Amino acid sequence: DFERLLGESDRCVALFDIGISKEFDSSATLFDTYIAFLKEEFRYDEARKVLRTHLDDTADTWIQFALFESSILSPAQMDEFENSMSNEIEFQIEKSRALFSEAFDHFKQLLDGVNATVIVQAWAEYESHHGTTEQVEKVKAKRPKQITKRRNVDGVEEVYQEYEFPQTA
Repeated sequence: DFERLLGESDRCVALFDIGISKEFDSSATLFDTYIAFLKEEFRYDEARKVLRTHLDDTADTWIQFALFESSILSPAQMDEFENSMSNEIEFQIEKSRALFSEAFDHFKQLLDGVNATVIVQAWAEYESHHGTTEQVEKVKAKRPKQITKRRNVDGVEEVYQEYEFPQTA
């Protein structure tokens, strides 16, 4: 905060980079604060780089990245907004859709039905606000089907879950 008050945004970025580096056990709050700072500073490409670098095998980071994309304006949109008398602007919905799709494909490739399901739910919710009914249904059709199975492990019957991905997804 001190560096920010002094207007030292480059020093803020350096301190945030140190704070979220793999060497430290940083909190999600610090990471979220860093992304918010970069967004406030209109350093969108840097925010994308940080988000992309910290993508992991959990749906939450992918969802955060997708929602980030639709919360910012492109340079052309910024110019249009500054020169417009209107307060309404269309956000970058297609970039968010592309990230949701990439996340779904990532988890499908890993055969991770749990995280793929979380992505589909978030994506469908997103489409319910920004898309059409057809788009919502198209996304929901991607949802993997949860199948309960049984197997015998060391003489003990075990119940477990598998996920079956639709062929068209």
